[in-house]
Amino acid sequence: MRWTILVAVALCAAVLPASVAMPDLFSDNMVLQRDRPCRVWGWATPGERIKVSVAGQSHQVTTPEDGAWSIWLDPVEGSTGFELIVEGGNRLAFRNVAFGDVWVCSGQSNMRWP
Repeated sequence: MRWTILVAVALCAAVLPASVAMPDLFSDNMVLQRDRPCRVWGWATPGERIKVSVAGQSHQVTTPEDGAWSIWLDPVEGSTGFELIVEGGNRLAFRNVAFGDVWVCSGQSNMRWP
């Protein structure tokens, strides 16, 4: 009986689709840098086909052995309201994506948001 259960579980696991994962940096309402190539990355099962679509462009890559994939988007003019779709064994959709100026600030305690 145990062997039957183990074989059934192994067969089910063999046909389950892999999952695409991305860092928390990617989310709804995010801003990607405008007018420059933009890198999108994440993780998936080695050999998995990944497709990234946004702003009328679509790019594909096959995940290498280490599971870390990366795609460069073509430059997009500053605008908003896009949906970034990442597809592999599952589908991730990030809504209200904007292309604009991205600023990273660091400083002392006198820096604040008014």
